Amino acid sequence: MNRMTNRAVLLLGLVGSLLTAPVLAQEVFFGEDLGTGDNNTPLANTPNADAARADFFARLQTGGTGTEDFESFSPGMTAPLVVDFTVLTATLSGNGLIVNAPPPTTNGDGRFPTSGSQYWDTDRDFTIDFDTPVQAIGFYGIDMGDFAGQLQITYDDGSLNNVPINHTLNGPTGSVIYFGLVSPTAFSSVTFLNSDPGDVFGFDDFTVQLTVPPPPDAPSLSVPSNTPVGLAILIGLMGLLGTVVLRRA
Repeated sequence: MNRMTNRAVLLLGLVGSLLTAPVLAQEVFFGEDLGTGDNNTPLANTPNADAARADFFARLQTGGTGTEDFESFSPGMTAPLVVDFTVLTATLSGNGLIVNAPPPTTNGDGRFPTSGSQYWDTDRDFTIDFDTPVQAIGFYGIDMGDFAGQLQITYDDGSLNNVPINHTLNGPTGSVIYFGLVSPTAFSSVTFLNSDPGDVFGFDDFTVQLTVPPPPDAPSLSVPSNTPVGLAILIGLMGLLGTVVLRRA
């Protein structure tokens, strides 16, 4: 096998690896504890949600992490809110308000904070815009889906990515979830979508992470062939391959 043939084989191998290499995927952490149906008493323990939070935090690296627990806001404040994650600032926009419900009480409708005395309460869509892109977000959700409201999030990393959250629908009042997301690419905003405006959701303890290292088993080559960068690389390699073949002919 001569030098030209060697080059052709090498380029074919590179093209094949780009076409077949696994692409880093979203990582999702989820736990749910069903409520008791009592509108006035919060769940005493949330082991499934807390375990999902622990797994999410274990995935994050040290440093670059910030949490907003809504304790610094005045009760009744509405959006827009300037949210201080310490490592970055964000703007929360949309409908909703800060509710004060000191434990061991609720707001009277089964929603309560997961830490401190306050949480974000809303029955509409809302968005968090970050002044510095992040790669991960996690939060507690309270009293979701006791009617027909399905929560999903959409985050913007240059294209829109929809992530459904598979919490129970038409379940008991006062359920608690934890949801964490690690994206392979940084995103600048995240929107929370409620399919049923009559179903009011509570949110607390939002956590963000600026950068997250790839998982230990991540492939070393992971450029998607259907992205502008991946297509440009493929076109370039195909051009080189064509040149090699022509010279060989």
